[in-house]
Amino acid sequence: MKKTYPDGQVYEGEGKWNWSRLRRIRHGQGTYTFLDGTVYVGEFKESEFDGQGILNLPDGSKYDGEFKDGKFNGQGIYIFPSGSKYDGEWVNGKEFGKFIITSPDGIRQMGEYIDGEIQGELQIYIEKADEE
Repeated sequence: MKKTYPDGQVYEGEGKWNWSRLRRIRHGQGTYTFLDGTVYVGEFKESEFDGQGILNLPDGSKYDGEFKDGKFNGQGIYIFPSGSKYDGEWVNGKEFGKFIITSPDGIRQMGEYIDGEIQGELQIYIEKADEE
């Protein structure tokens, strides 16, 4: 199915008939393109991002991981516009659990989030480039 919404956003992918809404909804694999250039490619459930997906944002950041009810939820990697990478778990759109942040210059920070707040001290590791 391909649908262009009245505001110009576009969905292309699988759908199913929803009798309570009396229309087809996003359900299964698909791509949703927002007006600001944000693009989501992945699984939908009842029109929400749900399952594995990739969200590319206009500022160059990207999330590749699990979604539930339209929010980051489960294991995922978030890449910032700077090139730094957060690899960890999410619950209800917030960082939660153990994580590793790797900067483009090889500095790794490890720690733990609970409800979006860092707990305790971060462990910092610096990776040295191989000598030739």
